[in-house]
Amino acid sequence: PEPIMPDSLIPVKETEIIEILDGQESSLLNELEKSAQKDQEKGALKRILVKLINGEKKYASFSELIPALNINIPLDILTNLENYTLFLYSQEQGQRIGLIINTTGDIKENLTGWENTITENLKPLFLGIEIGAPATQEFQDNTYQNIAIRYLNFPDMSLSIDYALVNDKLVIAFSKESMYAAIDALLTTQ
Repeated sequence: PEPIMPDSLIPVKETEIIEILDGQESSLLNELEKSAQKDQEKGALKRILVKLINGEKKYASFSELIPALNINIPLDILTNLENYTLFLYSQEQGQRIGLIINTTGDIKENLTGWENTITENLKPLFLGIEIGAPATQEFQDNTYQNIAIRYLNFPDMSLSIDYALVNDKLVIAFSKESMYAAIDALLTTQ
């Protein structure tokens, strides 16, 4: 039987399901890169659901998604993260991936401590794009829709690591444009 599709944390234009066979989790990044090459309406958010197939079918939990993406999230943050929405945002310079994760507890201080290693920890989410050295040594502050954003730009102005807390949701995006789109989508659901 097909598993029940989890709710999206944001409204999206479409949902794409990537099926991963047991033992093939390392192929997820490859599949995401292929998905990012597909045509998608500019300015649209597309949710990516990862369906794991191991005799039975189920959608990947956040703790199953992390090793499949080959990313690292420090334990002091990870223990406060629950369900999530993985998305692709289409902008003029290509598609950028993003994550919205329900949080429990106060993780703001822990996020600031993560800034020293976040680029290396999340590098696979640039989906093979060569990012180069950051444009600044430290994360900078921005505000959009009264939401505080921390960001680090790269030489290609369409690439960055942005993160923000929107109520009980941690948003991580890989361009300013995709961060703004995710915040707009979250605020419309509140």
